[in-house]
Amino acid sequence: MIKVNLRNGETLSYDLKDVKESAEWRRVSSQLSFQKKISGVGIIFNSQWYTLPIPKKFRQITFHAELVKNTKKDVPKDREFVGEKIIVYADEIMISILVYYGKRPKMSRVDVVKIGKCRYNPALREVQ
Repeated sequence: MIKVNLRNGETLSYDLKDVKESAEWRRVSSQLSFQKKISGVGIIFNSQWYTLPIPKKFRQITFHAELVKNTKKDVPKDREFVGEKIIVYADEIMISILVYYGKRPKMSRVDVVKIGKCRYNPALREVQ
């Protein structure tokens, strides 16, 4: 479950495992006008809240969230996904938080990667 905090104080929730809510998240997050309203995105799992606030002093910022599939073959349906990931692209940097679904130990991973200038983002429908 992801929580999206907006600049006006409103908080929206999207369950990425639910087909309708996942499609709604993809629809609204593809709008540049909606991206500009976001002040942070978080993942709630197992009574823990992992947040990724909007980075300061960057010009171009977009958020993305996705389920992370299990790469092993012949996995039971209940273990199809290993976690949830939220990503923020800020100018030439990508910051991501991956929260794993395992109960013991509780694990998350944070990555900061310099990706270079983004010329085209296929997740956005509007021109930047």
